[in-house]
Amino acid sequence: MLAQLSLAALQPLRPPSSAELAYTDLVTVSPSASAAEATSVFQRYGIVRVPAVLSADQTSELVAEATTLQLEQRTAYAQRSRSDRYTLWLADGESSILPRGGDGVLERTLHGDLAATWQQCASALGSPLVALAEVVTSMPGGAAQAWHQDGAGLTMQIALCKCGLAQGPTEVRPRPFRAEKLLALTRDRDEYSAFEPVARALHKLERPIYDGTGRLHAAFWEAIGPRLSREQAALGMSAGVLPPPPSVRLTAEPGDLVLYDGAMQHRGGANQGEYARPILAVHLRDNADYGATRQLPEYT
Repeated sequence: MLAQLSLAALQPLRPPSSAELAYTDLVTVSPSASAAEATSVFQRYGIVRVPAVLSADQTSELVAEATTLQLEQRTAYAQRSRSDRYTLWLADGESSILPRGGDGVLERTLHGDLAATWQQCASALGSPLVALAEVVTSMPGGAAQAWHQDGAGLTMQIALCKCGLAQGPTEVRPRPFRAEKLLALTRDRDEYSAFEPVARALHKLERPIYDGTGRLHAAFWEAIGPRLSREQAALGMSAGVLPPPPSVRLTAEPGDLVLYDGAMQHRGGANQGEYARPILAVHLRDNADYGATRQLPEYT
């Protein structure tokens, strides 16, 4: 761990660019925004951010409740070791350790009054069912996750502590994999099964295209970004004349929620801070089957 900390300390934290800040502004709605407004933002950008869904006290209570309910720590996906990042499994499409009908903050966040806005968004977007729920904790000195995707559907996260740049916030590459959705469709519906080879080919082709556009976006913003203010960058992206930034680090206060396309590449950053960084992560699908289990390895 000390070696990890010393290596992390050698890596200076890159301040947020005007493009990152502008994109965050565009995808953020007011805490009092309606579910319809949040859904509209998601439909345009593939992501929506809602601040202060839970209070700081509620986030602390949620972490304590999850830790009490689930004693087993598992290695988080796209991570090599539990000393980097571990997960507390809470529920999937087949089973759950959550006491249903209770008034705990976990139950209220996933199924009760604290879930109203994000559940309405998920339903409107066609992925209303909780297929996997877990509390994922990034440890001080822990390495970043590998870039990955969660499959066709939605991913909802709630920050359970203050997550600044030092804590390695979730980082997204704001370009969704549409072929991932096509591939899921061919697997889930018999009438489309004949198109699965085409979907697989498109899926393989889309990855290098995605990486290539990411490099182009990075080069573009390196050249033009210093000349644009945050407001100018937001106006250009909103009008569709500027591309999104190559990646965006989603810093957060306790209780901030983000809902994003599960096919969007993302990762948890390296934790260069002095405290552990837990988040509630919920994967949502259009049925109770967690389809990504056919693509992702089991926890180790």
